[in-house]
Amino acid sequence: MEEKIKHIEELLERFFEGQTSNAEEQELYIFFGSDDLPEHLAPYKPVFGYFETGLMEEIQSSSEKQASVKPLPLRRKVLMVLTSVAAVVLAFFLLQPLFTHQNEEPDPFEGSFIVRNGERIDDLDQIRPELELKMQLALLQEERADRLLNWNADDEDPLQMIEQELKAQYCELIHQFPDEAVQQEVKDILQIECE
Repeated sequence: MEEKIKHIEELLERFFEGQTSNAEEQELYIFFGSDDLPEHLAPYKPVFGYFETGLMEEIQSSSEKQASVKPLPLRRKVLMVLTSVAAVVLAFFLLQPLFTHQNEEPDPFEGSFIVRNGERIDDLDQIRPELELKMQLALLQEERADRLLNWNADDEDPLQMIEQELKAQYCELIHQFPDEAVQQEVKDILQIECE
């Protein structure tokens, strides 16, 4: 009997290390299924009792539940797929502005203001035309400077040519302003007469 107990103890050690075969585990189940157990091995009886009966009951119960689950009808499957597609499309339309908004270029005039007659004006809708005009004037001045730097002595007088061109471009820009008072103010600043 001592040899049998020693063998069971070795099997227990191997069992808890996960090294037993199915046959060896069956041997443990049979041993712990008996009522005549040594006192030091008696605490293992509920463990192997569970493995032998409780685990098998759980496996059978689980397989019965799976067998009792009815497959969804085709109509319900189609409804689930269509609902999923609708949710994805809705999410796309709701999230699209977040991604497209990031690609917009910033307004170069944001935060700009002008002071006219001691009064600060920062309404972009009101001052944007003037700011754009000043930007155009600056670009024209830059163009004029480039032409002067690249002038050759053989060309006709670049200053007179540039002045005529600038005057024409200034007048064209000035006429784009809807406010005649602003037009006159810019003409006075530039000291030019437009036709």
